[in-house]
Amino acid sequence: MSYLKRYKFQIILFASALVVYANTLGHDYAWDDAIVITGNERVQQGWKGLPSLFENIKSDKVDGRYGYRPVSLLTFAIEVGTFGIVPFWAHLTNSLLYALLCAIIFLWLRQLFPEYKESLAFWATLLFVVHPLHVEVVANIKSRDEILAMLFGILALIQFQHFLRTTQWKALLFATLLFVGSFLSKESGITLVGVAFLVALLFGSFSKASRIKGALGAIGILVILLAIRGVSYSEWFFADQSAALISQGVFYEETYLGNPVAFALQSKIDLLANSSYILLIYLKQFFVPTGLLHDYGYNQIELVGWANVLPWLSLIIQGGFIYGILRFRKTIPPASFGLLFFFVNISIYLHIVAIAPDFIANRFMFVPSLGWCIALVWGMDALFNQLGLQKKRVLQSWVIVPALLLAMMSIHRNQAWKDTYTLLQTDLPDLTNCARANFNYANVSRKFYYETTGPEKERLKQAAFQHYQRTLEITDRLLGAYMSLGEMYMEFGQPAKALPLFEEATLHFPQLSVPYFQLGRYYMSQQNFAQASKQFERAIEKGISHTNSYYHYALCQIKLGNIESAEQQLLVGLPHQPDVPDYFMLLGRLQMSLGKAKDAAKTLDLGIQTFPQHADLYQAILTVLSESNQTEEMQRYQAMAKTVGIIL
Repeated sequence: MSYLKRYKFQIILFASALVVYANTLGHDYAWDDAIVITGNERVQQGWKGLPSLFENIKSDKVDGRYGYRPVSLLTFAIEVGTFGIVPFWAHLTNSLLYALLCAIIFLWLRQLFPEYKESLAFWATLLFVVHPLHVEVVANIKSRDEILAMLFGILALIQFQHFLRTTQWKALLFATLLFVGSFLSKESGITLVGVAFLVALLFGSFSKASRIKGALGAIGILVILLAIRGVSYSEWFFADQSAALISQGVFYEETYLGNPVAFALQSKIDLLANSSYILLIYLKQFFVPTGLLHDYGYNQIELVGWANVLPWLSLIIQGGFIYGILRFRKTIPPASFGLLFFFVNISIYLHIVAIAPDFIANRFMFVPSLGWCIALVWGMDALFNQLGLQKKRVLQSWVIVPALLLAMMSIHRNQAWKDTYTLLQTDLPDLTNCARANFNYANVSRKFYYETTGPEKERLKQAAFQHYQRTLEITDRLLGAYMSLGEMYMEFGQPAKALPLFEEATLHFPQLSVPYFQLGRYYMSQQNFAQASKQFERAIEKGISHTNSYYHYALCQIKLGNIESAEQQLLVGLPHQPDVPDYFMLLGRLQMSLGKAKDAAKTLDLGIQTFPQHADLYQAILTVLSESNQTEEMQRYQAMAKTVGIIL
């Protein structure tokens, strides 16, 4: 009983977090969970893949579009190795980690401000627990990196404060290791080192010598993290394939779809206007968290300049906060600290130092929002004290009602994250101007069209058409929208509508091979094999988007009677590792028709090595070998086929 009484606040916070996110346990994977689980080949290896997670890879694959966050990936791989690819366990882990984080936050605030009532730390943390801005982080499995970065970071701050009190270097070492864990969970963890610096210089009853040592220690930790960043992105660790892939025409990263500021703004002055505007948006989302969305990319929120009143309004409000920091630093230190905590942690998402991947995002407010929770609770407590209301439990009743309302809003918002389709359907009415959201909804609708039967099928088809078209109305810089809409027109017997889309794509993306490949497919469908050959040649010249360019070029040449040209192009494409067995089958048949039985046997053998379970390749090579009476070789391939379960 004494144990429950002693830790009652931690237990309530932990339990509250679990209750708020209990309805996520039945959810599927959603949104960008593919990056870390369903589309991540290294994570899917489970325990076997752990060493590979320390590699830093950027490529055109889904898992090659993630930052260097090996600690987060380790948790996903261990989870998969233990339970398999089962979303329940992933959601449960997120909820438990979030609940643990909230209990740790309370402990940290108690240690940071021990002279204040314990209940204040509880109420501030409770607001953090229930706030709807955090739904994306907890309900979206991929965003576990945010939870881990903050969890390690708060633990590091606790150790850092222990160092400030005792000047024991062991505590500083532990703090450093925890900060490294935070940084390797997500790079944004570096801002919490700035919080450590603030604690050392401005808050807490530490000696002057401790403050100096603490400030120097924080600087040292920052240097270590920057060094890790440098090494992890050096040639020793970083396999950046993006430049090579762009030259091959397969990878063209449209960053502006998430954050147009780098492309649309002409000056730093305009950038600062939008940075100020972002702070106003986040202020509104914190105090009135309605209408939260999973995507705020182009062109959901229009960029502003200083001619707009909103950046100026935000500037005035932020000026008021800065005044409050200075005015109440000594009389209400926690409130001042909370505001500083917010500014330090939101700084990396204002696009001033570096452009973030998204213009704004709910997950960007995960750590910074704690600062406002702290400032709000301690500020209101000071106000109530000044009004003589401290004995009437006004603060408790003032916090409980909003906390209950926020909890209900979070529970309701959780439902949107059930799966990708539900998320898109829920948010799309408010995302009519968001190119990426419309494109993603069209993709999901198209996918489900082929998996669905009944009256819903036609609705899904029309939804895919409608939202691909809407995407292109919003922007002409999304290659996938051109290609996907054109492919659908061809699939549903409207090739004439596909042609202008593919042609326009070649104008907008002249450096890529994909539009030319699709043009080639269009002309093939029209039996214009000469024109199709020209387009496939251009696709090959622009870059090797895939060996299909060689394969389709060869098919066109066969139709035109140019058998030797067809064989030659297939041979040129062979080193680029064809990903379909038909490539080897076609080349082998051509070589046989040209009287090159030995070459055909080599080609088909390579195909079997690449696709060891493809029966037609075994059958083809047996035919080649039988014509040259190579009985022993035939028996060897028959035995090979039998070992993989193929009966010839």
